Amino acid sequence: MAKGYQLSREKDGTIRLSGQISLPQVPLFLKEMERIFREENQASFKIDLTDLEGVDSAGALALAQLEETGKAILKGMTEEVRRVFELIDRDTIHQPPL
Repeated sequence: MAKGYQLSREKDGTIRLSGQISLPQVPLFLKEMERIFREENQASFKIDLTDLEGVDSAGALALAQLEETGKAILKGMTEEVRRVFELIDRDTIHQPPL
């Protein structure tokens, strides 16, 4: 499974995402984020999406899940990423997968 995104850390602790997050990368992305939360022992992080080139609905739901649970404050969302966010049904975050 190719990692279609890159994750880097800013000096202020912000997590910067670049590349793309789509269905094949979501499990690895969420696992990586959980590891960061656990190791850093912080309740939430700012996630900068300025350099994120794109997401599919699964990637948008993963980011929305982090935001909805209070683990992430999303900033710098590009117009392309915002359009996908507008299409997803955030109610599915609270439903078990099929």
